[in-house]
Amino acid sequence: MSLNRLSGSSCSLQEILAFFDPDKIDEKVLREGSRNVIDMRPDLEFLTDELDLLDAEEPLLEATLINKSSDKGQLSIHRLIQATIIRRLSVQDRTNYLEAVVRILCWGFPDTWNQDVGHQHHSWEDCEMCLPHVNHVVKQKNKYQIHPTEPEAFAQLLLRCCWYLYERETYDTARTWIKEALQNFQNTSTLAFASALELLGLVDMDTNL
Repeated sequence: MSLNRLSGSSCSLQEILAFFDPDKIDEKVLREGSRNVIDMRPDLEFLTDELDLLDAEEPLLEATLINKSSDKGQLSIHRLIQATIIRRLSVQDRTNYLEAVVRILCWGFPDTWNQDVGHQHHSWEDCEMCLPHVNHVVKQKNKYQIHPTEPEAFAQLLLRCCWYLYERETYDTARTWIKEALQNFQNTSTLAFASALELLGLVDMDTNL
C-alpha cells in the first residue's frame, strides 16, 4: 500500500507521526496528549481510544510504513517517509499538524506558572517520553518554516519543557529554547511570559552568566 492509498484515521495517523521524533513514539503520549487537541481537531479523536488507534495503525504496519515494538507500545517511522509526507502536505496542513502536536506534547509537562507544582520529579517519566518530540517539533518548524497561528501555545510548550530541563540541569538547551519561547510570546503581561523571564534568569545565575 502506498501513501496515496491511505484514508481516514490511518492517513491522519501517518501525517501526524511525521511531526514526532521518528524513533520512539509512545502510544501513551498519543492517547493521553490528544485529549488536549480534539476540541480543535475532532478528526483526531481516534487517538484517544486504544482500539481505534490500533485500527488506524494496522494498515500502516501491514504496509511497513511504520514499525511497532509490541512489548513497549512504541511506534517508529522512517525519516524519509516523514520527509515525503511533509513535502506533500499543504502549508496550511503543515501548520495544523504542527499545532496539534504542540498541544499533544503539552500533556507531558506540568504548567508551572498557573499551579504551584513544586519539584517536578513525579512527572519526569512523562517529560522524558515527550522531550525528544519537542526537539523534533522545533527542528521541523524551523526546517519547513512553519509559522503557527497560535505562537503562544508553541511558546508555552517550550516553557513547560524548559522548567524540566532546568531541573535536570540541561542548561544550554533550556537557555536556547527559553529565548525562542520569548520570541513567540505575543502577550508580555501574562504569567507565562513572566515565568519565562524568571527561568532565563535562574539558568543564567546557575551558569554564572
